Amino acid sequence: MKASTSSTEKWTVGDTRTTTQTLTNTIRPGYKGAYWFAPYIRHSRGWLEVHYNKRNHGHYYWYYPGKGAAKVGVDTPVALNSGELKGVMYWAVWKC
Repeated sequence: MKASTSSTEKWTVGDTRTTTQTLTNTIRPGYKGAYWFAPYIRHSRGWLEVHYNKRNHGHYYWYYPGKGAAKVGVDTPVALNSGELKGVMYWAVWKC
């Protein structure tokens, strides 16, 4: 089995970098093999700032669960400028 992957990152200074990876593995008789992709994840913590068009209980802005809190967690995959996900490719083999 053979698979390949490549990615390009464009930096704001105009520098372009390309990486290519080719993965080759052998599967013995009586076994199965598979590749899987694990994207890099950006973990962010903080609060939500909500803007209202008219006053809501006397305020145009509300902060949930409170300004300066770190209780809201958001996990987002890291993407390249092209929209492709950035991550690691893994290989596994198991007996049928």
